[in-house]
Amino acid sequence: MNGAEPRWKRQCRFLAALNNNDTPLAWALLRGTEGTPVDPDVRIMTGGESKPAICIAVEKDLLKMTELLIKSGCSVNQCASTGSSPLHIAVLRKNLPMVHLLLNSGANVSSLDSYGRTPLHLAAGSCREDIIDIVRLLVLKGSNMEHRDEWGTTPLALACSSGHSSVILYLLSQGACAATSDNEGNTPLHNVCTVQPDGIELVNRLLDAGALVDGKNSRGMTALSCALMSHTSPAVVQRLLNQGADCNVYIDCLQQTAFHLAVYIREQTAVRTFVRYGGNPFVQDSEGNTVLHYALLKSIPLALWMLRANPFMGRPRWKTLKSLETAASLQPVIVELSSVPTLQQLCSLAFRLKYACCLDSLACTLTIPPRLLHILLLSDVRL
Repeated sequence: MNGAEPRWKRQCRFLAALNNNDTPLAWALLRGTEGTPVDPDVRIMTGGESKPAICIAVEKDLLKMTELLIKSGCSVNQCASTGSSPLHIAVLRKNLPMVHLLLNSGANVSSLDSYGRTPLHLAAGSCREDIIDIVRLLVLKGSNMEHRDEWGTTPLALACSSGHSSVILYLLSQGACAATSDNEGNTPLHNVCTVQPDGIELVNRLLDAGALVDGKNSRGMTALSCALMSHTSPAVVQRLLNQGADCNVYIDCLQQTAFHLAVYIREQTAVRTFVRYGGNPFVQDSEGNTVLHYALLKSIPLALWMLRANPFMGRPRWKTLKSLETAASLQPVIVELSSVPTLQQLCSLAFRLKYACCLDSLACTLTIPPRLLHILLLSDVRL
């Protein structure tokens, strides 16, 4: 072969060497032992896209070929047409040795693809738990944990959306902000409550790290309403309430409160917990329907329990009574609505309204008779 070989032909031979992982041929072409050397930064048309040779090598997990290109002077920070750098690609491939090689060769840990994502974004949003070693390496090399992509999402938020416990806990341990919201107003706590029905440990860690318990997204959803929609565990609901979550807060997109929602989807454990923490059965949705109305449609025994446990007075109570007074099948409910609450009921309600956020922990420290403790915690109210 002489030096007059066309450039396109040399590039085709080099692409063949890449595809076949033929390092001797690739080395000969890069050194120019058979003519004009191939530029190590050459971009080659493949799959309808012009890609740097190093990106092709990384996509194919060719560690030795990538080392060869770097040794020949290839830039490790050139990007494909998608904006992805070799480091982005190596992270997507979950190739830890390749990530090590690129970082040790000067790859920019803060490089951005066309969506504004860093390699850490891709690692945190990965669908595999074994990505944690790559996450640790990227953070160790100085990746910005608070960088937001095009959608305003941080690596922690992506990890929460993917449900990666080990990644979430590691990022929090390194100081990642738990209160940051994306362009839609979703926080890491929203994401965990949406995708992790049993994620009590993650909820605890996020709240301890400063997550806003009653923060609303652009649809008016709080973490509590997200937890209800995903039928999360009672432990998560109670933890949110202990932190100060308000079950009476209005959800814009649903035009009702979290309390209405819990009754509607028949989450009886959550409903009873809401009542214990000061939930108002007479709070109204956008059409004037109270939580009690919802309960009457779903479970009359539950509606009766709510009335006995929470003797709220005032116009909503009498309005509800008037709307039901002709329904013979609801006679027990009408009787309960018509009755005057006892002093015991009112005292129990006042205690729960005042100390809702620390109800269980406070009640257990009180030196009072067991009977009185049962009254305060509604253990005496039968369902």
